[in-house]
Amino acid sequence: MPSVEGIGARRAALQLLDSVLRRGQTLEAAAASVRGLSPPDRALAVAIAGEALRRLPDLDALIDGATRQRLPDDSKARMVLRLALAQKVGLGTPEHALVSTALPLVDGGPRRLVHGVLGTLLRRGVPAIEAPSLPSDVEQRWGKAWGERVVEAARRQIGHRPALDLTFADDAEAQAYATAHDGKSLAPRHVRLASSAVAELAGFEAAASAWERHLLPLRSAKYDPDWVDGLCLGGSVMWGRLSPHPRLDVLVDSNRGSRIVPTSLAPISFFPREEASWMMTTMDERRDAAFDASAAVSPIACDLLKHLDAHGASFFADLARGCGHVPAEIEGALWELTAAGLVTADGFDNLRALLDPRRRRAAGAQRSRRPRSAAGRWSLLRSIVPKGAGDARTTHSIEPLARQLLRRYGVVFRDLLVRESLNPGWRDLLMQYRRMELRGDIRGGRFVSGFTGEQFALPEALESLRALRRTEGDASAAQEIRVCAADPLNLAGIILPGPRVPAIPSNYLIFRNGNVVRTGSLRDAPHDDLSQVALSRALQITP
Repeated sequence: MPSVEGIGARRAALQLLDSVLRRGQTLEAAAASVRGLSPPDRALAVAIAGEALRRLPDLDALIDGATRQRLPDDSKARMVLRLALAQKVGLGTPEHALVSTALPLVDGGPRRLVHGVLGTLLRRGVPAIEAPSLPSDVEQRWGKAWGERVVEAARRQIGHRPALDLTFADDAEAQAYATAHDGKSLAPRHVRLASSAVAELAGFEAAASAWERHLLPLRSAKYDPDWVDGLCLGGSVMWGRLSPHPRLDVLVDSNRGSRIVPTSLAPISFFPREEASWMMTTMDERRDAAFDASAAVSPIACDLLKHLDAHGASFFADLARGCGHVPAEIEGALWELTAAGLVTADGFDNLRALLDPRRRRAAGAQRSRRPRSAAGRWSLLRSIVPKGAGDARTTHSIEPLARQLLRRYGVVFRDLLVRESLNPGWRDLLMQYRRMELRGDIRGGRFVSGFTGEQFALPEALESLRALRRTEGDASAAQEIRVCAADPLNLAGIILPGPRVPAIPSNYLIFRNGNVVRTGSLRDAPHDDLSQVALSRALQITP
């Protein structure tokens, strides 16, 4: 059988899982004994095995629900199925990659069994596991010792991959490392490498043209467009418009005669694939049950919607062939559907090709250097016709949103959420934050002066505030941070003193110790140069 890319990491993950479950080793000790893997493959193997161990009871329940007879706990077939499902639930690995990397791990009868069980589960749809179950003996022991509230909190925390905490010998070295690697310092000589820029910005909408030219390069050190492409094509991250387009948010009759105009300022969001469900649910509850997408888009865009609805995800060439339109018409229709929030694509280069007029014209050197259309498939982002108006919003859909806002800001209160398109209303969020405070997940209090109403914060955010307070007045510790005006941290004139800075992608703010000290604007930088040097040269600072 020909070698499958990534199979070495999966074999190592199987070895790690066997060492932990059958030999009683810790994951760290088992990983230390793995030889012959590159650092990326070793990290992938540990991540897969870790996800399988973190969600073991729930993965076993899924497997048992798809088999007539229970597989032995230490059977190789069960081990391989655990790894495959852990990648689907925890890492967002595409389904075709699950099958192609799972089958080479087993032979003969177990291979046919793995193929059948995995196919059955994928056809049924593998549900998201937001709060993994604890082993029954651990749950009972903890419940008797600390109560059910602590057990429930532990389940929720197990579902989150832990941050990486580093301790340096020198505080100056720690600060330099935190700045270079997007880390946070919660104490002297400490650096926490937590969530990525995509995770922190998940659900926040900014102009489509702003993400790669302005927002992400200032959010991530040494930003590389291939980084976003890898996350999207690997199935970890999705992109698309979450908020309902105004033309889709009104009754059908008023849609007639008015079309959606595609523009580079159309709001687009990035978000982890596993969080797409609740984000779409939160937004779609605002849509009118009577809306008709075909009434708000052009006839060619309507043809594309029907094709994608009937045939599923399709490549650009398939769309042109199946709909009978020329490439230029397909591009315009895809751009229109993207601005409407109706379609997305496997990779971000699909949107990049629409944003770049030179690629759309396929003129000059662009024809050979970058293809006119990207390799990823296009697919529907949301249902064309909703099944009905959203019912009363439940705790299930509100809690992930409440946690995402805390992840983005650290401290949350009513005035802070002015620019959030995901904001369902402070009343609903307030009730959820009170529940989370009672469970001990977050802290309530008055953390930011000058604002009325209740405020809530993550414990680690409070540590950051205390560290900032300790360094106030220390000029050597002050660092200037440049932020794009389209970034959610542009709160000038909202909660920070001074005039508002319009959320135009070319506008910038300079922060020092949490205060806006200068604002700036960006001249036209070369479209293909996303480096920090190019951005710094283009930035014109104004007092």
